[in-house]
Amino acid sequence: MSARDSIENLWDRATPVGPLLDAYRVEVLNEAADEIAGVDFHPNASAKCSYIAEGFARRLRALAAEPVDPTKAARMQDAADTLAVRRSPATPDPAAEADRWNALHPVGTPVFAYPGCRPEGDPKAERLTTRTRSAASALGGHTAVVWVEGHGACISLTHVDPRPETGGAS
Repeated sequence: MSARDSIENLWDRATPVGPLLDAYRVEVLNEAADEIAGVDFHPNASAKCSYIAEGFARRLRALAAEPVDPTKAARMQDAADTLAVRRSPATPDPAAEADRWNALHPVGTPVFAYPGCRPEGDPKAERLTTRTRSAASALGGHTAVVWVEGHGACISLTHVDPRPETGGAS
């Protein structure tokens, strides 16, 4: 049974998969080394080609024999956690976000808009006292945006706050 089969068979159990993944890593590196070492070079190929292939195969086998570096493993886990957060279902769907905005705020809604940074991120951030001039939409499928009067580009809904009608110029 290969390491891959072991992982697939045990995945639904409460077994830690780390040791299985390490075994799979070793198996893959050794299989790659065997493939490289088994290359049958053309008789006209230089001896250097064979020497390089053999050296590469030895290096792969050495990597397979090395334990996983804990700091590298921690960095890989951090990266995996970051990707999981980015792909999590809790990440808002821009189209749904735009639909929610449009249900609550019709075109012409008075807003404060922050074309660059929000004031929480930069106390000197530009703040526009304006109105929406479009319905909100999903820009490129990744960001919910709206267009406002007096500004030439769309602004992310995360940078737009509804304001009271009496809160500024029309």
